[in-house]
Amino acid sequence: MECINNSGHFYKTLNIVRDQIFDSIRSIMEGLGGKVCFRMYHDYDIIDLRYTFFEVDGDGYGRELFLDTAVQTPNDDITIMLHDTEDCYEPMWDLADMTVTDALYMLEELEQIAEFHAEHPDKPVLTEYDADFDWENY
Repeated sequence: MECINNSGHFYKTLNIVRDQIFDSIRSIMEGLGGKVCFRMYHDYDIIDLRYTFFEVDGDGYGRELFLDTAVQTPNDDITIMLHDTEDCYEPMWDLADMTVTDALYMLEELEQIAEFHAEHPDKPVLTEYDADFDWENY
């Protein structure tokens, strides 16, 4: 049987795509001011998407996570806080910690936020969680 190395080709291709997605995320984050609180856009149904991210600990237990807040650092990295459904776990990821699928999901949510602000340029980007947010006067 002939040895085929398709996996190496696809691995390389996915890494190229992942880097391109990272570049798009950085660009949109910069356009939005460098900080976005996804949770506010989720909780007040400002965007339609709310992807689930996963993390598994050393014992094999998994947690479902959601984007909370992303901040662009001075060295052009992105630090991302996530939260679980019970609000008792808030891991911090760097953009480099994301798989190509995770990055694509984050990009899609960011695109919806950017689209909202393009349609409503008078509305400020939501950067902090505010439990007393007044949607009526936003």
